Amino acid sequence: MKFCILAALVSLVSACTYQGKTYKNGESWISQNAFKIKCTVESNGSWKTDVVACLTPKGQKEVPVNAGPVSEGQSDFECVKNENGQVVLKESRGRLADCINGKKQGETWMDKSFKFRCDEGGQTKFIACVTADGHEIPASGSAMINGFEVECRQHTNGTISMGASSKMKELDCKTESGKIKKQGEEWVDKAFVHKCGEYGQTKVVGCRPSNYEGTIELNQNATQGELTHICVKDGNSYSFKTVQTKA
Repeated sequence: MKFCILAALVSLVSACTYQGKTYKNGESWISQNAFKIKCTVESNGSWKTDVVACLTPKGQKEVPVNAGPVSEGQSDFECVKNENGQVVLKESRGRLADCINGKKQGETWMDKSFKFRCDEGGQTKFIACVTADGHEIPASGSAMINGFEVECRQHTNGTISMGASSKMKELDCKTESGKIKKQGEEWVDKAFVHKCGEYGQTKVVGCRPSNYEGTIELNQNATQGELTHICVKDGNSYSFKTVQTKA
C-alpha cells in the first residue's frame, strides 16, 4: 500500500501560500493528485492549510478525512488523519468485491470434492464436502453415507478434508452368519480366513482348509501330505483349491 502524507501549515499572513501559490480563505485545491487541501484564514490574520479529503487513485473520488470508507471498483478507501496531523489513504477490499477467482458474491463452485461460496468482501468461504455420488455434507458436519458416518472437516490450520468419522474406526465386524467380531479377530468361512479391521471392514487375509493348522497366506501354496493347497488373490477375487501331488 502506498502512503501519501501531508501536514498542516500555519503562518501569520492574510492569505494562504502553498508551493508558491496564494489561496483565499475557504479556497481549496488538489495536491499531488492525491489530496484536497483547504485554506483557512483566521480573524487575527493567521492562516493554515488542511487536508480535507483524499482522492482515490483511479476515479479520483473524494474521500473525506476520518469520515468512513468510500467504495471504488473492488476496493474501499479511507482517508485517515492521525494524532500527528498526518493524513493517509488506506485501501482494503470492498464490501461488494468479487472473489479473487472472479466469482461474484453468492456464487458457489467446486474444487475437487469441496464446495465454496463467494461471501461479502470477496471472501472465499468453504461450505461443504461432496461425495462421489453427489451427497453434500456441510462444513464441520457429518452424514451417514452407505452405512458409514462421513465427516467434512475444516482444520485449525486451514486445511479441509473428508473421511470416515473417527468414531467409526472402532466399529465391530459382522460375519455372513451375523456373528459379531472385534477388531483383530480372525475366523474361517469356506476355507477363507477373514480378519476384522478398522471401520468394521472385513478383509480376507489367507486360506485355511479343514484339518490344516495355521493360515496359508494369499498367493502362497502349502503342502499337506500328498495334497497341495493353493490360496490365490486376483484383484478383488479370491480362490482356493486343493490338488493331489502324488499318485
